[in-house]
Amino acid sequence: MPIFWIAFLFLVIAHEFGHAIIIRKFGFWVEEIVLQGIGGYCRWAGEATEMQETIISWGGILAQLVLMALAQIAIMIFGPPTNIYTFQIYHAFIGANLWMILFNLMPIEPLDGAKAWRILDVIRDYVNDKLKANKHKRQDKKIAKEMNRIMNIKVKPENIEETEKTNK
Repeated sequence: MPIFWIAFLFLVIAHEFGHAIIIRKFGFWVEEIVLQGIGGYCRWAGEATEMQETIISWGGILAQLVLMALAQIAIMIFGPPTNIYTFQIYHAFIGANLWMILFNLMPIEPLDGAKAWRILDVIRDYVNDKLKANKHKRQDKKIAKEMNRIMNIKVKPENIEETEKTNK
């Protein structure tokens, strides 16, 4: 199955270049891309934040998903594989690609999943911050309404801190 292995090698290269593209977008330096066995790695240099490292770890998976989408589009346009060679390419870009994505997303070092799943913490923190901000807005509105009622003054919720300082 030489065509499969060539397509699989292309898939591994695309995965590593996915990391490299994100690394360069952040302004860091790609030192080397190494292929070994049935995988590889992208060595880079730079002082990345935890969020940047998380995004970089998703770069390879995103590149694989792009290849998978392109393969699916090709099948929709040209139809299913009709010979052994196109079947091997299809199998590499769809079947093996899916297994490679699942394998890489396992939360074990040195796989991408060890850092990629930090995105859930980032999303959780973002949602919590938004919920806290909304809670404070509701509290500010209640305080403003109560100040308006008690002190017979007009206070906008966004001006509560200034009003409290001037009334002291």
